[in-house]
Amino acid sequence: MPTRAGWLVAAGAVASWVAGRAFAAIELFVLGAIGLVLLATAVVWVRRREPEVVVARKVVPDQAIAGRTARVDLVVRNGGRRTPAIALVDPVSSTVGARLSVGPLAPDAAEVVGYRLPTGRRGVLHLGPLRLELVDPFGLARRPLAEGDRLDVTVLPAIEEVEPAPVGPGGRAEGAGGGRRIATQTPNDDLVSLRPYVVGDDLRRVHWPSSARSDDLVVRRDEHDRPGRTTIVLDVRAPAMGPATFERAVSAAASLIHAGAEAGDDLRLLTTDGYDSGRVGARRGAAVLLEHLAVVAQRDDPATFLAPEPAEADVVVLVTGDGAPTPMGPDLRALELRFAVDDGAIPTSDREVLVGPTEVFAAVWEGWCSSRPAGVGT
Repeated sequence: MPTRAGWLVAAGAVASWVAGRAFAAIELFVLGAIGLVLLATAVVWVRRREPEVVVARKVVPDQAIAGRTARVDLVVRNGGRRTPAIALVDPVSSTVGARLSVGPLAPDAAEVVGYRLPTGRRGVLHLGPLRLELVDPFGLARRPLAEGDRLDVTVLPAIEEVEPAPVGPGGRAEGAGGGRRIATQTPNDDLVSLRPYVVGDDLRRVHWPSSARSDDLVVRRDEHDRPGRTTIVLDVRAPAMGPATFERAVSAAASLIHAGAEAGDDLRLLTTDGYDSGRVGARRGAAVLLEHLAVVAQRDDPATFLAPEPAEADVVVLVTGDGAPTPMGPDLRALELRFAVDDGAIPTSDREVLVGPTEVFAAVWEGWCSSRPAGVGT
């Protein structure tokens, strides 16, 4: 079928033909005929044998994060003998979508085109179905080809680089670069827990086979060097904070989960609407928690919330606002990361971290971590 440019050429050709007849101008007749012949040729061209084109879609990076650049790369490969020009149309939810042009592609050639994803806010973007259209060299006619697949892209909450929540002595290997754990097999097939070497470690604890494989010194982890156990509780009650503040709270919770994962902590995420991730491992588990935070929403209706038991975690961080009383029981000495309405709010205890409306969470958190009294937060 004709493209928009093709319809304009057709309209111009008809107008030239009418004007040529009205003014007896042979030149206008010829001009109109050329336009119609050109359009007819374009339509016949796209009706030819369907090209052998394969398209692969890839999101870069693998995890899209709010506020950071992410894109979709489309790899178009021509497996036939012809040199087609292809148009790609990829619908993207909440946007006008993307329309890209490729070619003409030489036989057995490939070309990569792409577009940026809208990552201004967290959530799920629905892409596709990807549509392919064969276009003539003049762009006057097009022919729909096969449709591609759909793809859902989860945009994770904005993540700030912060220190992990303090878990206290024995809960994380001190100075171990975040307590990273390495699993290896000994000759006896016993699972050994290892961590990177830190200056001052006893050289007798170095695990030489694993050190040789990783090109870095690693040492056997003592029993007391177990991973930290960090629990993040996100307050999703609508009265606790407004929508804009809630987005900041979600970002803070995601930042603490990311920091805990980098430190090798076992993680757990609870929300006041009853969601409980259970205890998950640092690396793979963190991705699941962040994906849940990407779609979490506030609730107006009350829900049953069971606060974690004190013995279930080394540290519990409640992320909330100052619009409602705390949902935590008095027996659980949790850290309260509270997003305040006013910049002048004053913490009521050493276990409360207040973030004003114009303050940056990462800066406030780092300041609290560096100045907190001994034993606070653990």
